[in-house]
Formats: sequence, structure tokens, C-alpha cells
Amino acid sequence: MIPSVCKMTGTVRAFDPDVRERLPESIERIVTRIADGYRCRAGVAYIRQTQVLVNHPEAASRVGAAIDAVAGPGRRLEAVPTLAGEDFSEYLKHVPGCFFWLGSGPTEHAERAFGLHHPRFELNEDCLPLGAALLAGIAARRLEEGPLASGSQAEGGDAR
Repeated sequence: MIPSVCKMTGTVRAFDPDVRERLPESIERIVTRIADGYRCRAGVAYIRQTQVLVNHPEAASRVGAAIDAVAGPGRRLEAVPTLAGEDFSEYLKHVPGCFFWLGSGPTEHAERAFGLHHPRFELNEDCLPLGAALLAGIAARRLEEGPLASGSQAEGGDAR
């Protein structure tokens, strides 16, 4: 038996803003033409959500220096770009800033741990004193150095 209706859902993200703008039309075209090939009808309800998070380059540089000053050089890892969704990206559209991960998961067997937003995720509270010290160090350094020189939107830089 073949069902008369099929509903599919998913999320779409792209690093490049031009690609992100073209995605709704491209997806609509592909979906409707595949459906036409099978003598079916198809429609797309595209809901724009948060864009990929891109740190402001100057803010990321300053935060990195502050983290090195507080935690010591060599204690941080630079994240590879990821297409994960993060609401903080909405702030970075308007105000220069930097998002970073503290590392609140288990110290052993992290690859088997539940993800950050999973109901069974267990916060490793040992990270909290370091997190508080890092935020205080970033704030103190920002007060000393003053405002960022570049524009308000994150342009270029690392997506993470």
C-alpha cells in the first residue's frame, strides 16, 4: 500500500549568506520537480530560523587573549566551523561579540555523553569556577581596552 500523503521536515543551514538566501527557492524547485516526475503534487513551507553563528573577528581575538591570560596559553582549543543552530547568532547580527564553549561535559568518555540539550545531559560543575573567572577576565579586559573598533555585524571571521 502506498500512502496518499507524505510530510517531511528538516533544517537547513549554510555558512555563506548568499547561499542561505537562495536555499528556499532551490529547495522549492527541486521538491516540486521531483514530485512532477512522479505525477504528484508537492509544496514547501520554508521557515527561516537562526543563521549560523559567526563570531566577530576582533571580539574573538580579544576573548581569546583574555582566556589565555586567565587560563594560561595552550589551555583552549579552536573550534572547527559547525552548522549547529545557536540563538546567540541573532545578537551578533546587531552587536559585535564572541561565543565560546566552556566545556561542561564529562572529563572521561565524552564521546559517549549525551549532548548539551539532551534531557539526560549531566553538567560537570567543576567547570563553573573557571567559567566565572573567564567571564570576569573578559569583562575586565574589555573595560581596559575599550569598545571594539570594527562594525556591528560579524563579517567574515570564523563560524563557530
